[in-house]
Amino acid sequence: MDRYAPVVLGVVVSLALSVGVSQFLGVSLIPGMDRLLGGPQTFAGIDRDPSAPTPVPFERPEDEGSPTRVEILRTLRSRDFATLTQTLEAKRARVAEDIRHEAEWNRVIATFSINDPSITPLIEDWLAASPDSVVPYLASGTHMYSLAFNARGTKTALNTTREQIAGMEHFLEKVVADAGAALKRDHREVLAYRLLIDVARAGGTQTECGSLARDGLAVAPASFRIRWALAGCRLPRWGGSRAGVAAVWEKAKPFVADNPDLSPLAGLAAYDEGRLLKGDDAMRLLDQAVAAGPYPAFFLERAREHYANDRDQEALEDANLGLILSPQDPDLLEYQFLALANLNRADEASEVLDVLAEVDPTHADVPKWRDDIQRMVAAVGADSAWASYKRGRELLKAGNDSGALAAFEEAVRRDPAHFDSYENIDYLLVKQRDYDTVIRHWSNYLLQRPRDGRAYLERAGTNRHKGDMAAARADITKACELGTAEACGIARSQGWQ
Repeated sequence: MDRYAPVVLGVVVSLALSVGVSQFLGVSLIPGMDRLLGGPQTFAGIDRDPSAPTPVPFERPEDEGSPTRVEILRTLRSRDFATLTQTLEAKRARVAEDIRHEAEWNRVIATFSINDPSITPLIEDWLAASPDSVVPYLASGTHMYSLAFNARGTKTALNTTREQIAGMEHFLEKVVADAGAALKRDHREVLAYRLLIDVARAGGTQTECGSLARDGLAVAPASFRIRWALAGCRLPRWGGSRAGVAAVWEKAKPFVADNPDLSPLAGLAAYDEGRLLKGDDAMRLLDQAVAAGPYPAFFLERAREHYANDRDQEALEDANLGLILSPQDPDLLEYQFLALANLNRADEASEVLDVLAEVDPTHADVPKWRDDIQRMVAAVGADSAWASYKRGRELLKAGNDSGALAAFEEAVRRDPAHFDSYENIDYLLVKQRDYDTVIRHWSNYLLQRPRDGRAYLERAGTNRHKGDMAAARADITKACELGTAEACGIARSQGWQ
């Protein structure tokens, strides 16, 4: 660390951030910056050691997905720093044992990627309570990075004030300090390298991105987060090139066997280009990105494009897929809510909004959206599919299965595309072993929503219960084709892919 720390804390803070200012203001404040840093400007990644052992089969731990973002933030707000440190350090420790735990570790730390200033003093107190732990420094650095770009705003350089730039620079200095402190405590910490690369990218320093990635990959060669951060730095808008992004993927390919999560790197260039376009051109490239490998940002961008073109069901499906990979992600929750609201699924939309309000309390639109939902619910009245569904849920909780079934049947008569009612009908009729009626219901739903992979997956389960494995396999295959991750997992485990 003695070699590394001066480079990061000295050069990046005092010089790279100045280049960051020059990037945003459109002037050159420090000519010859790349020569001063002396790092690899076009570094794309290290090669895989041919003698490296074949990775063993990977089993995800039972506690994956727990704690949720909501639970983590509640623990932070309750000031139970000891529990927070212990729980998150246990997640972090697994990454050193197997890089395939990296996605879960990133999911946990991403909780702090919000602009909410009310958690800033809580994180500071957490740092004071757990000074030897890596975790609070990464939480702080991740939070500070969000605050930095909130301070800068989203306008172009010409429309961004020097005060905004100074605010961004202030928080980025804290990011570098936090990441450096994390690396002093564990030089193998992949998310610290990712943070530093992101700061270097913001400063427009291609060389420093390469230097940091080289150091990080030396200790974690199959890290997706480090390689993704490097590929992001190599994008044209940060001073890189499409060829540079492609080179990062080429270097990563041999490591996919060690960490299958690397595959979305193949779709980054298409995603980046697609998000700048609209309509069919955008969808073609975003479909190409998703085909490369599932990644939350790909589904988010595709959900945005669907929503912008009034394809609410498709937007909801992509938001749902993204949330499987990144549960309670505020950006994905936003589009899940918007799609549900447009589909008049007010109860579900309200539940999503409650989660969004908790994981991102400063979201500017939440108060307005809450008012909109309340008006929607009031306007719906008693004579609606949602009213029938709600009555069915109440009857089900009371143990009145026959009354609940009648209410859910009424709901789907009023709205043949009411997915949640079909799910409850499925649950009640499978208990009675009335598989044929369940299959007819799901087939009726699919006439309304032929691209909803969830319905094919549900129908596959009923066909399996019935003993019709050929039909179950066909439904699983179709659900996977439509992007349902769980169906693809089943297909792979059964050798159907």
